[in-house]
Amino acid sequence: GGASLITSFLREELYDRFYWFHAPQIIGTEGRDAIQEMNITKIVDQKRLQFVSSMALDKDRLDIYKKPQ
Repeated sequence: GGASLITSFLREELYDRFYWFHAPQIIGTEGRDAIQEMNITKIVDQKRLQFVSSMALDKDRLDIYKKPQ
C-alpha cells in the first residue's frame, strides 16, 4: 500500500520533497499508518527533513519539507 511505498522512498532517500497533509483529529491505533517501520534504533540515525513551508487548507494543514543538503 501507500505506507509501504512512502517508507521505501524515505529509507532510500529517493525524494526531493515530502508533503505532509494532516488534520486536527486523533484516530489512535485504529487508523492507518502513513509510514511503516524505519528500523531506527538510535536517535542519531533519524531521518532529518528541512522545513520549506506550511499552509492551512480549511481545517487541515499541509507542511512541505525537502531532503537536507
